[in-house]
Amino acid sequence: MKQQINVMLRQHKDILEKAHNLIGLLKAGTATNDPKKVKDALFNLSGLIKLHLQMEEEYLYPKLINHEDRDVRVTARKLKAEMIPITNAYIDYANKWTNTEMIASKSKEFYEETRNILQALESRIKTEDEQLYLERYFV
Repeated sequence: MKQQINVMLRQHKDILEKAHNLIGLLKAGTATNDPKKVKDALFNLSGLIKLHLQMEEEYLYPKLINHEDRDVRVTARKLKAEMIPITNAYIDYANKWTNTEMIASKSKEFYEETRNILQALESRIKTEDEQLYLERYFV
């Protein structure tokens, strides 16, 4: 399990890196000038997020929800429930912005939605790192 946790923590870093890269592209005006590059960056980010969510669902939450420590179980259930609306919001966002023409023609809207959803993801990752991915939970 420790190895899986290390992989998931690494994915957190990679997600944040890809998210910051996407925001950097948007700030540089790339959504208007090279919307395919932006769409590709979003596609890569989304693929990593989907993989990460699958790993959490298959490995992390089952382990923690059945943990011997009641506080760990409560925290895991709470954070799993809180993740549902964030996941749904991200899926809606990613499904909305699949068209390069739309990204280019609505670049301001795309930027605002991207900034908002990535801020929510960054906040969530911070919460997970501080409350869920604790070494003592996996000893």
